[in-house]
Amino acid sequence: MSIEHEPEVRDVLRQILGEMKQINGRLESIESRQKQIEESIATLAVNEDLQKMVTQQTATQIQAQLLARDQPAAEKFFSTPELLETTLLKLPIQDLLLAQRVCSRFKATIDGSIKIRRALFFAPEPVAKEWEAVPRMNPLLTQDSQFRRRRFLFTEVAPGCGRYGEKCAFRPTFHIKGGGVRVECKHIVHFLYDAAYFSHGSWKEMLVAQSPKWVHVKPERPHWIRRDIYPQSAPTIGEVCKVAHGKRVPNVRYILPASHQGAEGLSDYPLAYLRLLRGTISSEHTRCKNPRLRRGRRPGAT
Repeated sequence: MSIEHEPEVRDVLRQILGEMKQINGRLESIESRQKQIEESIATLAVNEDLQKMVTQQTATQIQAQLLARDQPAAEKFFSTPELLETTLLKLPIQDLLLAQRVCSRFKATIDGSIKIRRALFFAPEPVAKEWEAVPRMNPLLTQDSQFRRRRFLFTEVAPGCGRYGEKCAFRPTFHIKGGGVRVECKHIVHFLYDAAYFSHGSWKEMLVAQSPKWVHVKPERPHWIRRDIYPQSAPTIGEVCKVAHGKRVPNVRYILPASHQGAEGLSDYPLAYLRLLRGTISSEHTRCKNPRLRRGRRPGAT
């Protein structure tokens, strides 16, 4: 090779080396693509075997997880039961009670969560030591709450309130006293304008309080029998209303007046006891109406 042809040879060699580098780069790209194809084939094979092994429920869950990648953040948030439960527990009890009307997902979460049911007073809270339990009143039953929300709890017609009319009902108010709950029953002659009459509803299943040691029902009329409930578990509002109306309820102990504690066999059924004392009650009413027959005065005294 002569000296005059040496530059031309160098140019040809450089061109060949450049083409070889391009070929090597293409080969590496082909090998990388081939590996990706092989991995995809292996993944498809594994998925095919997995679909044969998993149940329909598991396949649905996997499909839901794949579809969740394209869902908005809010949908992902409310689709997670733990996050939805935590959020609902932050709501006030009135909003939490109405949240089950939002959608079927909310209702299913509320019905299936023991924490939410305890917050709504539908389930009792666990107590480590019974004698150390501190009762907690249902916030919807306090008198301030009822007046603030303009929603008042009325019950059916109470026994012996005929002088108030056939539509008479009484409104119980609840108070924490010591280790128990005190219930005072007041007759309502007419319903208030914005008052709601709850003859049916989920309120009957709500607990009066969490961890009460006793419930004392105080009627409006003094000659009615005082009724104390010593429950094995916290009583519901419906059970307390039944006791106030003199109906038989399990796990109830009736405290008779001191002057009539000698009556036997009737302490578990107040209506029968009232029938037994009908004559005594009538005579007491007559004495109260007639000034000359009032207690402490003798007939003929001025």
